[in-house]
Amino acid sequence: MSRRILQWAVVVVLVVALVAPFALRYYRKQEARRVISRYAVLLSEGLENLTPEIVGEVASAEEVSRVGTYSTRLWGNNIRLESDLLELQILEVVSQEPTVTVKVKERWRYVERDRKSGAALGEEREETQLLDYTLVRANGKLIVYRSDLLPVPEGSTN
Repeated sequence: MSRRILQWAVVVVLVVALVAPFALRYYRKQEARRVISRYAVLLSEGLENLTPEIVGEVASAEEVSRVGTYSTRLWGNNIRLESDLLELQILEVVSQEPTVTVKVKERWRYVERDRKSGAALGEEREETQLLDYTLVRANGKLIVYRSDLLPVPEGSTN
């Protein structure tokens, strides 16, 4: 009987050893997706309402400051940005402690509006963007440390 238990134990250990790396990779990708999706929602809301500080829920102080600078530029030009994230595709996740770098393809629909009247300042547009998100752990949770736009390859639809 103890031989049979030992055989089963070996099988279980081998299965866990084979499955664990895939499960961990899947978990990291899903965790990154959750953080980036939440960041996108807060970014959209923050730029529309000119309240960039709300991204601080899932972003570093440095990233909040970058969003604030952009929001100030919009405010100064009397623009309110109304946007919707249509698609978020995780292309690559590289985890190298202490950071997780995530390459993402995002498709947005947006329109610029006059900050005071709400009138559209142009046509509604759709745009595809490639971004690199650098994520770090802060207080036990993953947050956006920095987001960077990447050049969109020629021939991509925008």
